[in-house]
Amino acid sequence: MAGLPDEELPTADDPVERLRELAALATGHRGRRRPARPDDHDVVDPYRRSDDVYATMRDQVEAAVPHLLHALAPRR
Repeated sequence: MAGLPDEELPTADDPVERLRELAALATGHRGRRRPARPDDHDVVDPYRRSDDVYATMRDQVEAAVPHLLHALAPRR
């Protein structure tokens, strides 16, 4: 959701509805813009892989959290 203008982010008062709106928004935008790097397209799947891959996944998720929190915050 990084890079989307605030006007396009969910506006519902109910947190569950905001999450539904965000999921629909993400689905609608997936594939419209190429990621800066091909590795940025998705979160790596660490299943049955080394600890380094788990650390990479952690870093990817950690980097996304501020964007998700911003997108899910109530709009006033």
